[in-house]
Amino acid sequence: QAHSFESALNSLADLGAEFIPINFEPFYEVADLLYSGAWVAERDTVLQELMRTKPEAVHPVTRQVVEVAHQFSATDAFRHFYRAAKLKADLKSTLDQTDLLCVPTTPTFYSTEDLREDPIGPNSALGTYTNFVNILDLCALTVPLQSRHDGKPGSITLIAPAGRDGNLADIGHVLHERAEVTAGATPWPVAQTAAGTAASNDEIELAVVGAHMTGLPLNTELTRLGARFLEKNHTAPCYQLYALAGGPPFRPGLVRDDKGDAIEIEVWALPKQQFGTFIEGVPQPLGIGSLDLADGRKVKGFICETAGLNGAEDITSYGGWRNYMAAVS
Repeated sequence: QAHSFESALNSLADLGAEFIPINFEPFYEVADLLYSGAWVAERDTVLQELMRTKPEAVHPVTRQVVEVAHQFSATDAFRHFYRAAKLKADLKSTLDQTDLLCVPTTPTFYSTEDLREDPIGPNSALGTYTNFVNILDLCALTVPLQSRHDGKPGSITLIAPAGRDGNLADIGHVLHERAEVTAGATPWPVAQTAAGTAASNDEIELAVVGAHMTGLPLNTELTRLGARFLEKNHTAPCYQLYALAGGPPFRPGLVRDDKGDAIEIEVWALPKQQFGTFIEGVPQPLGIGSLDLADGRKVKGFICETAGLNGAEDITSYGGWRNYMAAVS
């Protein structure tokens, strides 16, 4: 399990992730509330009438779990709600400094015999790293990866604040694709990364040409603001690309020039309400302007002032930043 998880972290590092160890104890405290706190009563609201009128229709184990709710009072419920709110506030700074959490999907594997002997304990343990997700208003995605050394399935779970489902799906798909596994238990290959849906009225299409592209060091500046990957594309054949002086992070500069060429880009959908926050972090000589794409569209994207080309290297012939970085690495 440890080796499999370490391998998954290495795959994330290859995509440009930086890791911050965190204290997981508060998350475990929240998770404990799910089964030993007043949240059990939420299940009782669904099954109470059925258990009263047709008790034989409810599995004995389900009844055993749900009937725990009867030991809690309204006072207990408020006490547990307040405790969860306090833990959520305490964890805000931890969640604010990360784009996502990466955890093992399960701590171990259980057999059907294990479940026959103890149908409750193993099920609770399987959610060790996720039982807190709903209470903290987070979203999560489990990503299948290469099998472990012992032959058991490999996977990780990515967790982020509510509303970041699309971001997790983008990252998860890349990891799943790179794992070179089949789709589930089928012999079918994992579908190649496809373009996302078009930008909505609440989003701005933004073309990125360098370190903000998928898997590169500054991509998290987009994903942490809720941006979604839309497509790979190229500019119209009228731009020159330069490797700017300075770094890290190393950055390219895109300059319009009728003697230029088509340059590889990615188009992302950035929430309009986050656009100002994003451009605050764009340093000189870079800026955001309008780019002409190969398909005739115009989108917002990175441009570079000609004054910033002192000491820069013309890398237009590489056709894009990825090709250049691969050539010099």
